[in-house]
Amino acid sequence: MKLVEGGRLRDSVLDLLALNVRHAEDFRADLLAQMGAAAMGCQRLADLLTCYGMDTVLGALDAILDSAERMMRSEIASWPEGAYEGESLLDD
Repeated sequence: MKLVEGGRLRDSVLDLLALNVRHAEDFRADLLAQMGAAAMGCQRLADLLTCYGMDTVLGALDAILDSAERMMRSEIASWPEGAYEGESLLDD
């Protein structure tokens, strides 16, 4: 079942999805915000590719990921030896 077809939101599918969640209005707002953010991200990525080209953009992404990994490994290496655990919570 496609939520978007031919670039248009299918309201009937959105209505069906909203029927199956506790907070339908929050669900709708969150989903539409996520879709808007994804569309903006696609456009911005397309703009970067047009401006700088695929090789440069991929090189920059690799550099960002490599830098993030180095920084995280450096941070973790500075911790005292031991066992660590974490917890993460999600909205209901």
